[in-house]
Amino acid sequence: MKITTDIITYNDLKYRKIIENDDYGIAAYMNESRRATFLNNPLLKDYDKAAMVLVRIDNIIVGRSMLYVSSCKIENSVDCCQAGSALEVIEKFRHLAVGADLMMYPLFSKDYKYIIYSGISSYALPLYKKLGFSVLEFRRMMYIRSTRCVWEAFKLKGMILKMTSTVSDMFFKPLEIINYISINKIYKKFTVKEFDIIPDWVDDITLNDGHKYMEVHDKKWFQWNLDHNFRGLKQDIQRFFGIYDGNKPIGFFMIKERFRKLAGGKLKNFILGDIVEWGTMDSSLLSETDINKLAISKFSKNVSIIGFASVDRATLKNMKRLGFINNGFAHIVFKDLTKQCKDSKDISLWRIRYGYSDVILT
Repeated sequence: MKITTDIITYNDLKYRKIIENDDYGIAAYMNESRRATFLNNPLLKDYDKAAMVLVRIDNIIVGRSMLYVSSCKIENSVDCCQAGSALEVIEKFRHLAVGADLMMYPLFSKDYKYIIYSGISSYALPLYKKLGFSVLEFRRMMYIRSTRCVWEAFKLKGMILKMTSTVSDMFFKPLEIINYISINKIYKKFTVKEFDIIPDWVDDITLNDGHKYMEVHDKKWFQWNLDHNFRGLKQDIQRFFGIYDGNKPIGFFMIKERFRKLAGGKLKNFILGDIVEWGTMDSSLLSETDINKLAISKFSKNVSIIGFASVDRATLKNMKRLGFINNGFAHIVFKDLTKQCKDSKDISLWRIRYGYSDVILT
């Protein structure tokens, strides 16, 4: 058995290099929408850098990771960092530590001083811990708008499914009315405007957040995430909104909607909506809870489940009152190859958002 590594550069992507012996469709995951997204990254400068790392066994591709450049702020310094996406190893080959080999590539290549990943799978998380990554864990919550996908998970079909979901949805109607009243009060205080072009003032909020560490989400980064996603499906959309107090911008939020053929192991064939980014000039005037309330009403009627993640206990408590329930944890992992960020495991020092790394694009 021969194990080899194949590096696909951004030049290879640009000129559409043919990748052979992809029996499991691992490399083919780099579809046209994903390819366009990677190549339009505003931070991409060096086309000789790795875009995909492939592991072959006896020349057959069995594992993959995708890499791209992001940026991070460490105290008062902004620097490029390694971000990644779509780590996958065919299950029957995982015992050969192929996943660890893929994870080790950025550590040995040292293309960047820092590494930030998000949306970590349960399979990969223990490996990142063993490799000495700082693991930032924060609570996820969800709100069930339509119960159809839940009952489908219990294998209900046809008329029984329709009747059961209709009756159970009616159970949530009183809560929806209460939430509407609460949300409407916030809308009377502020004006919400949707943007196709990210406004300049966003940088004032995100870059001057006051935290020691962050993945930099500036105007260019937001525009890239607004204009692109990895699948390009009609149901897959992302939207950006500014929040105004009169004529003064005081905050923003970004949401995404994604069709999920399968999610959470059982739920299938539904549209998931997530609040992926937000910011405020003054949390005493416009809180994270307020922003979440404003965001809820902006999802399309097709969304069955709305999700968000937060480190703020008050926000989590307030969203429970709106009917949100716990839905596990979100994870961000960080590796400092300079070994200077001694306190990077302290999540309170980070500007934490659900939409880190590739989470919005996915």
